[in-house]
Amino acid sequence: MALHVLYQNVRGLRTKLHTFKMNVTTYSFDVIMVTESWLNEGVLDSEVVDDQYTIKRDGGGVFVIVRNGLNADRLLDFESGAEDIWLKIKVNKKNVYMCCVYIAPGNDEAYSMFVSKLESIKARIRDSDVLLICGDFNCPSLG
Repeated sequence: MALHVLYQNVRGLRTKLHTFKMNVTTYSFDVIMVTESWLNEGVLDSEVVDDQYTIKRDGGGVFVIVRNGLNADRLLDFESGAEDIWLKIKVNKKNVYMCCVYIAPGNDEAYSMFVSKLESIKARIRDSDVLLICGDFNCPSLG
């Protein structure tokens, strides 16, 4: 089974909700990772996606949309304190560890927390598993 994943930095989703929802419905993505949504709890999941998806979010601007029927677990103990959401999805006999992260420009503390946590996570997953990290790190000096 292939896993179809989309990552998008939407830079404000409120004014684009209708178009975003139509695109999600039109294309067959299994997982959609979103940063900089600028949404709050006042926006219902049903305004973003239809009932074939579930949203994993924790306030802020980062969230992950997962197609219903996938065995996806949120890994709160993997999260670093930066704006990051971690999931483990079982695909065939492999675990796919997925992270959607946003680190604001100049937030060296969040970057350090994320990298430190990532080092401990790498030691906890098997070589046969898959690790996918998508996001906006805002590190222009690394470019």
